[in-house]
Parts: sequence; structure tokens; C-alpha cells
Amino acid sequence: MGFIFIKLTMLILFQIRQRQVFKQQVEILIFRNLEDKFVLTFTVLAGLSLTAS
Repeated sequence: MGFIFIKLTMLILFQIRQRQVFKQQVEILIFRNLEDKFVLTFTVLAGLSLTAS
């Protein structure tokens, strides 16, 4: 009984850790995508302001 409980506990902890890693990867993907869009928008606006001057 003790061995099964230990394996079950380890499995639960492993799945919690995997969920945390997955969440971090999703956050990194989203923020990188937003960062790219922000840089592109800033570049376009800077170019437009230079051509307007």
C-alpha cells in the first residue's frame, strides 16, 4: 500500500510540474508574439513620422 501511495504522489507531483512547464511555454509564446507585433508597430510609426517630417 505504501509503495502505491508513493508512486501516486510522485505521479501527481510530476503532472503538476508538467502543467507549470506547459503554462510557462504558452506564456513565452504569447509574449514573444506580442513583442514582435509591438516592435513592428513601433517601427512603422517611427518610419511614418520620419516621412511626415
